Amino acid sequence: PEINLDKLVHLAVFGFLFLLFVWAGYRPWVVALGCIAFGIATEIWQHYVAIGRYGDLYDAIADALGVLLAWVVWTWIQRRQAPRREQR
Repeated sequence: PEINLDKLVHLAVFGFLFLLFVWAGYRPWVVALGCIAFGIATEIWQHYVAIGRYGDLYDAIADALGVLLAWVVWTWIQRRQAPRREQR
């Protein structure tokens, strides 16, 4: 199976965006909703407004998957660090 680099870029960029905001202290669920809404909005904008561009449902799905994957990673990191914080 061929891997679509564009979808991997969407996944990575939106995952990184999620991580930046949660590391800055924002609540993960708020960041997740905001990032997913932004991903959907950009695809709608490309479809209806941007000349020479088109919205892609699969780009929006890749954006959302990147956010959700980053949330899983963030949760895993937080749980691993919790026992270390309690030992101090």
